[in-house]
Amino acid sequence: MRFVAVAFVFTILASPLSAEEMTVDGSSKEAYERSIKAMVDRMPDEDKEAFGRGLINLIITRYPPAQGAEGLAMLQFMEPAMEAAHVTLSGVSRDDIVSKGLEIMAKEAAKEAALENDPSDVLRSCLQRKVVVSNAAIERGDYGRNIKLDVTNNLHWAIAGIRVEYIAMSAGRSVPWQRDDLSVSIRGGIEPGETRSIQTSASLFPGDAPDELLTTVTVLDVSDPLERQLVRDVTVIGWAEEKSPMSCE
Repeated sequence: MRFVAVAFVFTILASPLSAEEMTVDGSSKEAYERSIKAMVDRMPDEDKEAFGRGLINLIITRYPPAQGAEGLAMLQFMEPAMEAAHVTLSGVSRDDIVSKGLEIMAKEAAKEAALENDPSDVLRSCLQRKVVVSNAAIERGDYGRNIKLDVTNNLHWAIAGIRVEYIAMSAGRSVPWQRDDLSVSIRGGIEPGETRSIQTSASLFPGDAPDELLTTVTVLDVSDPLERQLVRDVTVIGWAEEKSPMSCE
């Protein structure tokens, strides 16, 4: 749905009209589309990306059911938010849309700059490209919920453990059922180029959560064969105290 929305925005940007309307006309869907097209007429090319980014953001964030949602939770509101955009964006000016886009782009640039200046974040970013998690799922077990995932090790050295953050969402809800991080020691480890399935308990998981869950997992750290952490921004009990000398290659 996100790609459909982006395509819609850039179709508008590529079809300028001669009108000089500078605010969204929300009297109808047709009037809305005409006013958006008119807004970008003769707009400098350097403003078009900011306009597109700002428009998509405002379409979702001004849709009442999506208020307070973040990240993946926002995507489930994309389709109804697009349908309601002529109402929720009525009266919004072109300058406001561009300003929102510039704000988003500035935050992203600042985040990238901070990433470049923080060795831990740089290392973790590399790690997330090298250690790939797939097929994450949370299932009911005999004693609560278990989280299962496949881990592929593309590092040049074996890993003995992994620390991840997981988020469990369900359709129609903007607040996760569970957001937590966990560390798992892997018996036998995962050799370079190998994929293994691992499973552990999703502790303190709410019992009334549905069985159908969207589970996303982010790699935070791994340990080397001597159980020394690569990133080591937090201490994992039972793993070595010293930081791993291995590199992310």
